Amino acid sequence: PIFNVGTKYINIKHWNKVVSILAKSLLKIVLPNLDVSVGRDVVFKGVGYQAEFVSLNFKNTLVIPLEVKKIYMDETCGEVFPIVLEKVAEGLYFSVLDAATSFMRLASKRKFKKSDLYPSNLESIVVDIDRLLYRLVKGFETLNYVTPINLLAEKKRFMGRKEYEPQFRYRQLRIDPYALKESLYKLPVSDIQDPLIREMYRSVIDAYAVKVELLNNVGGDQFLYNSLRYYGEPTRTDIENARFLLHAPEMCSNQAGEEANHEVCLEDAIHQFKLAAKNIGLDCRIVVSKRLAAKALVDNLQQTLKINQYATLTKAEIQALVHHELGVHMVTTKNALYQPLHVFKLGLPGNTYTQEGLAILSEYLSGNLSLSRLKQLALRVLAVDMMVKGHTFGYVYRCLNEDYAVPPNDSFTLTVRVFRGGGFTKAYLYLTGFRDMLTEYAKGDITALLIGKTGVKFHSVLNSLIERGNLKAPHYLTPAFKLKSSKKNPVLDYLIKSIK
Repeated sequence: PIFNVGTKYINIKHWNKVVSILAKSLLKIVLPNLDVSVGRDVVFKGVGYQAEFVSLNFKNTLVIPLEVKKIYMDETCGEVFPIVLEKVAEGLYFSVLDAATSFMRLASKRKFKKSDLYPSNLESIVVDIDRLLYRLVKGFETLNYVTPINLLAEKKRFMGRKEYEPQFRYRQLRIDPYALKESLYKLPVSDIQDPLIREMYRSVIDAYAVKVELLNNVGGDQFLYNSLRYYGEPTRTDIENARFLLHAPEMCSNQAGEEANHEVCLEDAIHQFKLAAKNIGLDCRIVVSKRLAAKALVDNLQQTLKINQYATLTKAEIQALVHHELGVHMVTTKNALYQPLHVFKLGLPGNTYTQEGLAILSEYLSGNLSLSRLKQLALRVLAVDMMVKGHTFGYVYRCLNEDYAVPPNDSFTLTVRVFRGGGFTKAYLYLTGFRDMLTEYAKGDITALLIGKTGVKFHSVLNSLIERGNLKAPHYLTPAFKLKSSKKNPVLDYLIKSIK
């Protein structure tokens, strides 16, 4: 067997539970191209001086002799297989931790958590790598580079002549992409002992390497390819969900609903955002911008909410944006400042999908998610799908405007969202992220995802690091997550529950 426990000097009657937990945990280890097997006393029976001496002289101490087959190397020449060795080491780390936790519960006869065995202080190498990583990529805001600098001029040309294909221009990249990638991969991440934290930083560095390639090709032919690598593309299920939502008939609005759809002047909108930020306890700037494709967004680097000067906002849209932009994006931006690691200011892999999913979830739980908003998200999925399939800017615009009755300005804005940079697939993640964050929310507490720019893939890791004391629980909480009950709309609830 790959792993073999020798029990010659183990008091199995007393310690069998601990040995069994170790064996079960070892059996769960996944190794590349190998079937894991665990045995007891197969040839090796654990006969050794240390095991014998401890068992004879100490009652409440356990030595578990463990033999590991040399599947991590070529024994004929001594050459190591690095990936297998890494997986064996990682698997042993968690298996021994499971056995040690079981041992402590049995030996001390008290409640004992796995997190009690971890050090509460971060390794110094983690802090050093985190600081170097932040220094390398801070200020690396994707939207700053993919937002066209000639957006208004190209919109005027396109609207005057619909067959015209916009020729967007972008800011120059202020980094040497090759030197940055070289510096990223020189960070000594392999020296981190904790497998959870080591794997997290490796994933972050790999993701940033792809992001560098993405921004290095803004406006070029390779941008779409790298966008697909970084953000992915809609699956068949995503497209079916989008079409399902778009088939739903609009619901009649009551008087309160009609009032909520009244447009609000820019000054009033700013006032409402400032009031909402104060109520949440957020100290942030709110400014007006002429260069936004969206109606409003949070600039993480400047900790600022930017409002599109040319956007028309209704009372209902302002409330939705409050819970979306301030309630999630600004909350996670501010929470990241309280963490001992800078990586949560930068963002873990999958943070866009997670952040946007949480933001739409916040709209829903606060009672500010409308059917028209869901349809907007669905249209983004279809627009991305059309762009990926090779359709032109004009084709996508006309499809939105004519087939789905989207007003001209909104059709143009959505098409820009999808085509900016050379093909930006991020837009489809909102609906997909909402579906998955709703599922995660139904499972239990998701507040760990609010500590910064996190990724749902690392949810259990974050919970563990907070429990150990390596990370801090979120300082600010999304207001919608604290509501005991939200305003229910049975039709909307039915549609959302039907999303696959």
